[in-house]
Amino acid sequence: MNLTKNEITDKCMEYLANCDFKVLTTLILEKNYISDISLDYLSKSDFKLLTTLNLANNRICDKGLEYLTRCDFKHLTTLNLKYIAIGDEGLKHLNVIINI
Repeated sequence: MNLTKNEITDKCMEYLANCDFKVLTTLILEKNYISDISLDYLSKSDFKLLTTLNLANNRICDKGLEYLTRCDFKHLTTLNLKYIAIGDEGLKHLNVIINI
């Protein structure tokens, strides 16, 4: 599912994460208005088969990466975090995400 440049907000992500997309393998959210809380919603979703997650160009910081560690993405092979504000704490969480 490609949702690039759709002005998606955190509220939209709350609704999206509650959708029944159990067979979704690709989620592209590049260039939207989502922040860390959106990744909390995503961590509670049924998107267990995701192989590709693109979060580039959003308002995501270290806390968002902490939420991503809670995701059950055993099949994730591609994670795009280009142009987000990752600091030292975020990098610590990134190590956990990569080893899921």
